[in-house]
Amino acid sequence: MWWGCRLVSALLLLASQARALDFATREEIPLGAAGRAVVRGELNGDGIPDYVAATDQGLAVLLGAREAKFASPTLFRLPAAPQAIVAADFDGDHHTDIAFASFTELGAYVRYGNGDGSFSDEIRLAPTERVLFLHAADLDADGRADLLLGHAEGVAVFYAIGRKQFREPVFADTQGVEGRWFTTAPLDASGRPYLVLLEGGGEAAGVFELQEDGKFRPRQASPVGLDPRTGAVADLDGDKTADLVVADAAGISWLKGDGKLSFTDPVRLLHSTDISALGTADLNADGALDILATDRRRGVLVVLLNSGSGKFDRRFSYVVGPAPENLLAADVTGDGVADVLVASKMASGLTLCRGRGDGTFRGLPAFDLGPDPSVAVAYDANHDGHLDVAIAHRDAGLVTLSLGDGHGNFRLQNSMAVGTDPRALAVGDFDNDGALDLVTANFGSDDVAVLAGTTRGELTAPLLIATGLGPSALAVADFDRDGHSDIAVANGLSNSVSVIFGDGAGRFPRTRNFPVIAKPDFVLAGDLGATGNVDLLVGSSRSERVSILRGGPAGLKAPQEDNLGNRVRPVISADFDGDEILDVVRLEESEDKVGILRGLPGGGLAPPEKFVVGRQPSAAVAADFDEDGRTDLLLLHRRSRTVAFLRNTTSRQPAGSATAPTPAPTPPPAPDPWRQAIGTW
Repeated sequence: MWWGCRLVSALLLLASQARALDFATREEIPLGAAGRAVVRGELNGDGIPDYVAATDQGLAVLLGAREAKFASPTLFRLPAAPQAIVAADFDGDHHTDIAFASFTELGAYVRYGNGDGSFSDEIRLAPTERVLFLHAADLDADGRADLLLGHAEGVAVFYAIGRKQFREPVFADTQGVEGRWFTTAPLDASGRPYLVLLEGGGEAAGVFELQEDGKFRPRQASPVGLDPRTGAVADLDGDKTADLVVADAAGISWLKGDGKLSFTDPVRLLHSTDISALGTADLNADGALDILATDRRRGVLVVLLNSGSGKFDRRFSYVVGPAPENLLAADVTGDGVADVLVASKMASGLTLCRGRGDGTFRGLPAFDLGPDPSVAVAYDANHDGHLDVAIAHRDAGLVTLSLGDGHGNFRLQNSMAVGTDPRALAVGDFDNDGALDLVTANFGSDDVAVLAGTTRGELTAPLLIATGLGPSALAVADFDRDGHSDIAVANGLSNSVSVIFGDGAGRFPRTRNFPVIAKPDFVLAGDLGATGNVDLLVGSSRSERVSILRGGPAGLKAPQEDNLGNRVRPVISADFDGDEILDVVRLEESEDKVGILRGLPGGGLAPPEKFVVGRQPSAAVAADFDEDGRTDLLLLHRRSRTVAFLRNTTSRQPAGSATAPTPAPTPPPAPDPWRQAIGTW
């Protein structure tokens, strides 16, 4: 067996000598535990910002590093996981201190920075209620930050008077309003700080005035959306007056400040049911503050770019860690451009979104291309030379068509109802008009829907054709050799395959059914024997057996069963590294990753190279969506209802550069890429 080991080693060596495979994917800063929140400070006096994250195991300290190349974090373990955290100088020594609280304990804790990256022992501030929110601000202008603790009965204010010393708390009477979120900000020309508090479970934002005795008294209330959850105060329209941004049960709204402690009626900017954090920053250096938000359910960072007058006419989304809880906008990389750190309670690190300076980020763009995306195909629907994307949506029973711009961006063009529970989608020209058509397999209504396309990227009402029970997979080919495209459908509940023959005019006058293996869920059309005929392979992910229908001059013959030696599953294959050898994509839903298994000269696959993507990728489409000569991936995340663009950034071999000796030429891949994928899986 020594020769087998040498062969494997040689194949792995060849793989290691290939150019590095790279995608502009999610960038993670490991913490070793799930992150809940992150703050920025100056901890060791080196002039580089540092960061402290609240995690499930305690406080994780990331000392600043150029280009955000952080070393392993220092973890301060705590008995209860901190969930709220703020950074400020509470004792006036110009070193950053940290205050934190756990939602499961009474009170909050303060650790004082020593100026060398370390902290003193903690002190405890103990109100009688469970802390829900923390905020720090120098309310009495003495050079020391004061600490505000929000709880179910209002807000407790601890005024700092020295190192490890605070006055007895002053309680702000918030009229029984739960301090779910609050902040302090100057709202009028006086420059005095006011307390702005959202009415948790209610519909208002309250403004409270700071009095000379350090207490707050209520001054004004303004209506906001139902059940406000978080917010931000900033001047969004450049009129030198603070405005209010609020995330409520229905999305994000903007309330313009009038300079007299009240706000106008809310203007809806974004519809979303689960915004978990908000922030503002100038992301494209145009002098106008933009809005950032995290959507917990979809696992994305949303960016709303401000035109400069309070109009947010451009929107971007990026996949981050699952269930994001908190965000921090800061120049993490030191290039003078705003970046964003996102803490997610189901991830073991922070997601870093590196800003490009134009309001966009390097990472994994996400698109809202319809609900419940389950399967997709890429093709040029409107004949503009750019790839477009059609998506089947199982729960909604829809097909949507989104047009691409050749740069990896898509806009929803139209949608069409097709039937119940569409599970497969394919492309073909069934009426020979030069415009590609779509066909879906509708598992719940036992039919297929054929949608004729136009050269303008439009879809017509579907033609429904009955099949067997539970159609779940499709293949399009000319099975009877009459020059017209036909449709093969795997029927998972009736253990059959239906071949629907087209006449080239958009009609399907006859159907033939064949019995096949139990519970088929994929079909493959191609010349499997190099005979010049189109064959049909029908398989099930539950079995190692397949049914093969050989093609002949008179069409498909009766099926024969065969065993391919291992359990066959549909896979995606494409050349991602430019070596003209097909690679294989493996979706790893449980790890929120995709694995690329690179094809090796002479056959076989290298071990998978894994890339972090969004939550539970459920399907993928491989194509060059940004037209840079590299094959990219479009990822569908059915549970989080997102479609993400995974841009291939693999470096290409410079012209004229020295290359390693190449092996003997291998035959070109079969016209049907599934053939090699199945043979090497």
